[in-house]
Amino acid sequence: MQSLFQKLQGSYKFEPILNLADSSVYGFELLAMSKPKNWLTHDLRTIAMLGMINRASPSHIQNEIISVNLTAESIMTITDAQIEQAARNRPKLVIEWVEIKDDSQTIIEVGRKLERWREQFDIKIAIDDMGKGQDAIERFLAVTPDLAKFDGLLLHEARESEKHYRAIQWMSKWCRDEGVPIVMEWIENERDYEIAVECGCNYGQGYYIQDQVNEAIIEERKLVM
Repeated sequence: MQSLFQKLQGSYKFEPILNLADSSVYGFELLAMSKPKNWLTHDLRTIAMLGMINRASPSHIQNEIISVNLTAESIMTITDAQIEQAARNRPKLVIEWVEIKDDSQTIIEVGRKLERWREQFDIKIAIDDMGKGQDAIERFLAVTPDLAKFDGLLLHEARESEKHYRAIQWMSKWCRDEGVPIVMEWIENERDYEIAVECGCNYGQGYYIQDQVNEAIIEERKLVM
C-alpha cells in the first residue's frame, strides 16, 4: 500500500519570501505544484498535513515563517481544533486570505475568525492578492493584518502604466500608515524590483530576486516530496 508520504510526493513546493533590503530569506510560501481541482479539499488536506510537510522540509525552513493560502470558504470550514493542531505542528504559521469574491457579511465573519485564531493560536494573517479582483479593500478592513501581499499583475502593468504605478504607491502608503509590512509578488525583472523598492515594499517574491540569492541555497530550500 502506498504510504502517505508517497501520496504527497510532488504536491507542494516552497517559494522564498525575501527581504528587499538585503535579499535575506524572510520566510516561505507553501504552494501547490499544480492547480487543485477543488480548493476546499486541497486546503483542508494542506492544513491536516502541515506536521508531515514540516518534518519533510530542511531544518532551516522549520525556523522561518511559512504561509499557507486559504479561501474564505476554507477558513469558515476549518475548525478551531484543526487550526490549533496546525499551528502546533508548524510554528510561525501565516494564513494568507486569498481573493475569491465573497459577500460583505462573509468577509466580516472570516475576519473575526482569523482575529480569534491569531489571539488563541498565535498565527499571523496576510491579505493576499491586493490590487486584484474586488474584495481586497474589504478584507484589509475586516482584520488587522500582519502582512499585505500585492498582486503581481498590478506590478507588471506598472512597468508601463503611471496609473498602475500610482495605485501601488497609494496602496503602499495605506499599508505603511496602518503599520502593515508589504510583500510584492511576481518580481520578474529589474524594473519590477525598482518599482517595489521605490514604492516602499518590504519583501518580495519572484524569479528575479531569487536569482540574487545563492542558487544552491534556493535549491536546498525546495520541498522535495
